[in-house]
Amino acid sequence: MSRYAILHAAELHLDAPFAGVGRTPAAVAAALRDASLGAWGALVDAALAHRVEAVLLAGGWCGGLEHGVRAQARLRDGVARLAAHGVRVVLAAGADDPGERLAVADGWPDGVVVVAGGGAATVVLERDGARLVTIHAAGIGADERAEDALRRLAAAPGPGPHIGLLAAAPVGASGSPGLSLEALRSLPYDYWALGGAATFSVHRAGDPWVVTPGTPQARRLAAAGDGVHGAVLLEFAGGAVARVGLEPLDRVRGVLVRVDDAPDVAAARRHLAAAAEALRGADAGRVLILEAAVGGRRGAAA
Repeated sequence: MSRYAILHAAELHLDAPFAGVGRTPAAVAAALRDASLGAWGALVDAALAHRVEAVLLAGGWCGGLEHGVRAQARLRDGVARLAAHGVRVVLAAGADDPGERLAVADGWPDGVVVVAGGGAATVVLERDGARLVTIHAAGIGADERAEDALRRLAAAPGPGPHIGLLAAAPVGASGSPGLSLEALRSLPYDYWALGGAATFSVHRAGDPWVVTPGTPQARRLAAAGDGVHGAVLLEFAGGAVARVGLEPLDRVRGVLVRVDDAPDVAAARRHLAAAAEALRGADAGRVLILEAAVGGRRGAAA
């Protein structure tokens, strides 16, 4: 069977502002304000560039109208763009998601499956009459646990591979109790597309794969040093998972720059300026938030 791919994302938190930076020039402030929306646009672009069969969104899409309608409008516009190019989109709601009735969405495009809290759905992706992959999705309601949603997922009849889609994280991946690996292995799926965690992590590499993509865009300075953010590009070959990797999408990226044993403050400043210039060249098109750690025992550190 030919190769094909799926993009797995979560925790979009569209239009959530970037916090903890303080006052910045107007252009930087605008980039911080729109960072989550820019990452969503980059996600749609990446899905089309890689010609993926589907985009899976494991909760954390956007808030309600108390955050304004722009987030919901951008979510629907991006989904509509994917659907117009033949990309299937499956959204599994988390406890804080608005569910299938977005205030600004006059229905969803054809090919889009929205699984609200308390619901479940099975979506079969096919190409030329051959089954590529089966997606089993469940939404988590505001008053239920992830285990309740897990019990609504179907067994895996028919040829594989099979994917489970849930807006929950494995045990230890977030502040919530999470799902145990034993519970996830109770269903014979090949890949668990989960949400509920801030950073990308492969919790289990095969039999089955258990993956959280993290958020496509960090939203606070405290999380700025935790590396690249994006979505998971899941590739299949021969009817099995062939590759799992992070597709960078973040528009604002935090980087920690270390200066050790600089002889004086002026030398430390020169080092930081050179490092900033190199990073800016390597990350064109992104806003970089640089944190400096001055180490050593003499000179600039003193």
